[in-house]
Amino acid sequence: MTDPSELLHQFWGMHGADIQPLTGGMNSETLLVKDQGSTYVAKRVAPTAVADVVAGCQIAMNLADAGFVTGPGRLALAQLPAVDANPWLPSAIEAVRAETDPLTVTWSGLHTDPAPEACIHDDSTGVTGLIDWAGAKRGPILYDVASAVMYLDGTATARTFLSTYRYQGPLQAEEMRLLDAFRRFRWAVQATYFACRLATRDLTGGVEQADNEEGLNNARRGLNNLGLGVG
Repeated sequence: MTDPSELLHQFWGMHGADIQPLTGGMNSETLLVKDQGSTYVAKRVAPTAVADVVAGCQIAMNLADAGFVTGPGRLALAQLPAVDANPWLPSAIEAVRAETDPLTVTWSGLHTDPAPEACIHDDSTGVTGLIDWAGAKRGPILYDVASAVMYLDGTATARTFLSTYRYQGPLQAEEMRLLDAFRRFRWAVQATYFACRLATRDLTGGVEQADNEEGLNNARRGLNNLGLGVG
């Protein structure tokens, strides 16, 4: 059974809901669902991604129970055929792993992809929530900080975010000085992600193959700009 209306009826008891596709997102199909005066976002993923969605929803529910608006080991960089197809990428991965693996840093539950479009602001309440927790897992808190800086186009344009985070965030100044190491790690993750999308011609999210190529090129530039020298 793949029809969204049938799935919503069977598992959520919704009958005759108004379902509209939503744009955005790279790894799944999202739908706007209106039923009996309430509005929801439904997320449909491949069977292999269900476990990640379930885990992410559990973290989101735990945060929601604590009052945070969510829209209710070690980090892995895999050596895949798609990675080896880009001669500069395996050495970049080895370099960032060699740099970050020995570091002693604070771990917690991560969002892993706090892009601006995952932050939803409610003008009526003034509250900003964070959605899209399908990739949530435990890891170094600096990984999420580095992700936010990446999406804000670097430390210069992320100055307000970083100053606020240094003042209100959980990390001490000594640990925050390790941010660039995790920025390099984050760009290596980004490069791996787009290399795999290119290899499999993954166009999830309504993108073109050229968009995947640009994502990989952006990651390569990001690594170069941070001094990794991948060419």
